[in-house]
Amino acid sequence: MGQTAVTYEHTKKTSSHGIHKNLITLLRPNSFEAEQFKILRTKILFPFSGNPPHTIMITSALPGEGKTFVSVNLAASIAENVNEHVLLVDCDLRGPSVHQYFGYRKVRGLSEFLSDEQKLSDLFLKTDIPKLTLLPAGRPPRNPSELLSSKKMADFIDEISHRYTDRYIIIDTPPPGFTAEANVIARKVEAIILVLTCGGTHRDLITNLINLLGKEKIIGAVVNRFDMRASSYAGYGKYRQYEKYRKTA
Repeated sequence: MGQTAVTYEHTKKTSSHGIHKNLITLLRPNSFEAEQFKILRTKILFPFSGNPPHTIMITSALPGEGKTFVSVNLAASIAENVNEHVLLVDCDLRGPSVHQYFGYRKVRGLSEFLSDEQKLSDLFLKTDIPKLTLLPAGRPPRNPSELLSSKKMADFIDEISHRYTDRYIIIDTPPPGFTAEANVIARKVEAIILVLTCGGTHRDLITNLINLLGKEKIIGAVVNRFDMRASSYAGYGKYRQYEKYRKTA
């Protein structure tokens, strides 16, 4: 799949409709960043060889590199495609935030399911994108590593993989170098996408991450916080302004 460059606004603010302002594929579908997610979507849905992966883990080398930003916008972009449905799963039980992108506050989710407090079918949430369903992380538990490394978690991934063969499953996962459970999830998915900070993720961390997860499942990387002003894409904004002027002229 190679690399895809995107930018990321580090903020917790939401739009007037409760949707997180960084859900750009929904709020700013014609932006440069949204176009990058369309390119990423195309590379996943139409690979050069073989079949497209249906269970995709999104992770990063370090916290704060934008893995949730990528997970949410990739899921939304795929779901906005004509024929595709998506299940977005938040497996970051320590710092859940996926639900906030869709205007939800405190919600039950994967944590309650793994703790035998709720049935799985009661935890799925609808989003503003009709073909995108969300399974939030739920309440942060006292034992996230034990829950996500449990047999029930492994069985859960197997179950949704076989039950929802008609949709893509995007799994937001904490950095493997900081949490043991990410390796369990990595063994169960078909593909992995790494989120890296442009000019910020050290080469040794990337190498260690690839060795930890196994390069055979890594289909590519998203380079986050890409500075358009320092690249050949710097003129893209001027082109967009010209298009706007031409349409109103």
